[in-house]
Amino acid sequence: MTAAIDRVADLYFAIDVDSGEILDANPAAGAALGVARDALIGIELGGFVPNDDAAQGPWWTALDALAEG
Repeated sequence: MTAAIDRVADLYFAIDVDSGEILDANPAAGAALGVARDALIGIELGGFVPNDDAAQGPWWTALDALAEG
């Protein structure tokens, strides 16, 4: 399955909804965040949320929607 995900141009993250830890990602996700794909594994996705209060709202809204979907 990983080989198929690696070929997808869209960002892909597999996230533990309880901890927020990134379990898997594709190269496009790493490129978008400026981090090697392998370096993303085990990191909490919330670490990429901006510290700016105005920017946090949309991030958390999108993450909540993804987790519930």
